[in-house]
Amino acid sequence: MKKTGLYVHIPFCESKCFYCDFLSFKPSGGDIEAYAGALINEINNTDLGGYLIETVFIGGGTPTTVPPFFLSKILNALRRFKIAENAEFTVEANPGTLGRDTLDALKKAGVNRLSIGLQSDDDIILNKIGRAHTAEDFYRSYKNARDAGFDNINLDIMFSLPGQTLNKFINTCENIARLKPEHISAYALTVEDGTPMEKMIGEKKIPPPDERADRDMYHFLCRFLSERGYSRYEISNFAKPGFECRHNVSCWERGEYIGFGLGAHSFGPAPGGKNENARWKNSSDLRIYIGRNGLCEREDYEVLKAKDEMAETMFLGLRMTEGVTDAEFVKRFKKSMYDVFGNEIKALADQGLLIDSSEGIRLTDRGIDISNRVFVAFM
Repeated sequence: MKKTGLYVHIPFCESKCFYCDFLSFKPSGGDIEAYAGALINEINNTDLGGYLIETVFIGGGTPTTVPPFFLSKILNALRRFKIAENAEFTVEANPGTLGRDTLDALKKAGVNRLSIGLQSDDDIILNKIGRAHTAEDFYRSYKNARDAGFDNINLDIMFSLPGQTLNKFINTCENIARLKPEHISAYALTVEDGTPMEKMIGEKKIPPPDERADRDMYHFLCRFLSERGYSRYEISNFAKPGFECRHNVSCWERGEYIGFGLGAHSFGPAPGGKNENARWKNSSDLRIYIGRNGLCEREDYEVLKAKDEMAETMFLGLRMTEGVTDAEFVKRFKKSMYDVFGNEIKALADQGLLIDSSEGIRLTDRGIDISNRVFVAFM
């Protein structure tokens, strides 16, 4: 059978964080029930015969904002597809939304991995970035998840946040390390256009991220987690052996995935195409999505050209610490990456940003620090 992953988007949050530009918002009366109905209808009207589902990722928003009754209905609807016995089944959650009823519903539906958005365990910093939870909420939620039997938990943290010194970041790292999560994702604050964070910086209410402090925190984190048995397998992701996020790895390796829900993206073979890949998305308008009962036309439909696929293979693959091998490139495109990007690879290696060896190419530590500059070279 062909293999794919599923992504399901649930856009609801208790409140919008100041830095967030994701498709998320607080639901108004009746939105959750109507959305759940439309989402289930989209799932029920999608034919994935011939596909084996290897990963399922429920993201948002905050999926666990949805009451357990509706969340269970959505998760159980996915069982109409053929899901592998060893499938990775992830649900994103925020502290304060993991009560026992919700955790029991997730367990019963087959969820085996949680991704909890902590960001920081400093209440002052959490308040500055608009988070709707406290550190106490997080520690209680984490304990609830462990008590419910979840043995594969990711924690999202952020660095270079307003008011976050290196010592405060170190304190958060030490506190979460004592919990021994299986996976940690760590992201630098990015100030996105149109967010409250951008406005706050423009009005000088908070300072912009400091590049030097940003790198100091990241370099500390890499050393700290390595000493505690976590492998950095991607620029922002660290895992205990065997607990790498399979869904995300598949995306970085340009594996197929099917998206359900508001604004959800999909990537896979173009209908009727000759081994061509396409990318498309659902409507991002809640009223349109609900009004059409989840059966929206594909938007932003694009059949990728070979040169675009090659470029994506390079800059997505280089996010992984193992990098890109020429053997895999040849297997996919029937030509060597050196024939296509030889000049770029040599120039980046000469600058100390890439390591070019018989095993392939990968970023140096300096290359990781300015990875966007490296990626642009292949576009």
